[in-house]
Amino acid sequence: MVPNLDSFGLADDMSTGSECAEIDLAAGTITVGGVAHRFPPLSADILEMIEHGGVFSLYSNRNRYK
Repeated sequence: MVPNLDSFGLADDMSTGSECAEIDLAAGTITVGGVAHRFPPLSADILEMIEHGGVFSLYSNRNRYK
């Protein structure tokens, strides 16, 4: 599960719009202002689902070329 930005205290830092967050779901990092915060990385299945646009898209794409 990707944590809420408030759990890192980042929401206040980003409220002005001057900071940009870089989120790497596979590595499990959120970087804001050059400071990296870690969270449990997402599983390969979840990353694949996100990459394909959701559960239904993932399964329809898998069966397309059989």
